[in-house]
Amino acid sequence: MVNCKSNFQSRELRPEFSFAVTSRIKFANLSSTFHNQIVPPIEVIVMKRKQLHDNTHLTLDERKVIQTGIENNSSKASIARTIGKYATTVAKEIRKHRTFRPRNTFNHPILCARINICQKKPCIRKCELYEEPKCNRRDKSPGACNKCQDLSKCRLDKHFYDAIAADREYHRDLVDYREGINLTTKERDTIANILAPLLKQGQSVHQIKAIGTVRNH
Repeated sequence: MVNCKSNFQSRELRPEFSFAVTSRIKFANLSSTFHNQIVPPIEVIVMKRKQLHDNTHLTLDERKVIQTGIENNSSKASIARTIGKYATTVAKEIRKHRTFRPRNTFNHPILCARINICQKKPCIRKCELYEEPKCNRRDKSPGACNKCQDLSKCRLDKHFYDAIAADREYHRDLVDYREGINLTTKERDTIANILAPLLKQGQSVHQIKAIGTVRNH
């Protein structure tokens, strides 16, 4: 009889014990979920970094798709959807790696957007009313002049994007950054183009630096 009574009492306590255990489990799960929301697991952090890397770094094949999109006059957003990247990534890629080709200034030394309404003619130099001519295809989207329909008759400065040259320049810059050089290849070439003629004239580096300091002041 004692055993039966004790068993009966224990059966009465079981629901309360079960409720306490369930509450603790729910609280532990809630705490774990809240902690993961504040401090994500290391796997999530690594995955997010990989996704960020995948969305900002381009391969040669992806650069070729960008060049084809420019030649087809596609928008940056459309090109980005094709290669599965952000539109900002495509925009930065084109702007950073496109090459500049100046216009022929022989017959038209000055090109002004206000030339048709300006009273000062002929236009021989840039005045206070000068306004740089704009081109939506070159300046906005896609951002380069590859295979433009008006290329043969266009008198503006031009920008061209070449996928192979862009990929080569990207890898050169990557090597420079890893070696600790705080200059891109383009910046280094610009400095070299300035220094080389002066050095050939017999000027020393100190003279060139002094001249540059005087000009800056």
